[in-house]
Amino acid sequence: MDDRGDILRRLESTDRKSGPAPYESARTGTVEELTDLFINNLAKGGGVGEFVRIKDLDSKLETMAKDFDKVLNLSDRTGIHSCGIDSNHLAQVDRIDLLIINGRMGVAGNGAVWITGDQLVERRFPFIAIQVVVILPKNKLLYDLTQAYQRIQLEQDGFGIWIAGPSKTADIEQSLVIGAQGARRHTVLITD
Repeated sequence: MDDRGDILRRLESTDRKSGPAPYESARTGTVEELTDLFINNLAKGGGVGEFVRIKDLDSKLETMAKDFDKVLNLSDRTGIHSCGIDSNHLAQVDRIDLLIINGRMGVAGNGAVWITGDQLVERRFPFIAIQVVVILPKNKLLYDLTQAYQRIQLEQDGFGIWIAGPSKTADIEQSLVIGAQGARRHTVLITD
């Protein structure tokens, strides 16, 4: 018998269970380890991650917002006020300099943050903003996407996106352009 026939015969004689094999991620880490890993991986994708104490959050955001004319704060974790944008007519907003939103969860393994539609008001906001700032509590950090997907509830959330840094595109000549199809800067402020 040839090798091919031998392999097929052995495969037919094995007792296989139908369906995909379950995968459980056993990777864990302390909150500090996950925070460091998240910040490092976010930086690899061109984003900025920083730990900010909740008591210093408003001060940090005020410093970031002072250079912008159109600031939209959709986060309930900060007292920063929107400016230059009519909150009563968000459907007509066509430009956002700085968008502040909440992150539902973050993945330390790749620096991605899960954002849901109920946090955005308009799904297009992260794509038309020049800079996106996501506020993420450190207890919402997970090690990998397997753990994250086990927590996502699409029936409840409806719409969600992973954001892992500023918009990036490159052509065949390997010319990288930041911000062509979305935010030019992406910052995640991890809070206590």
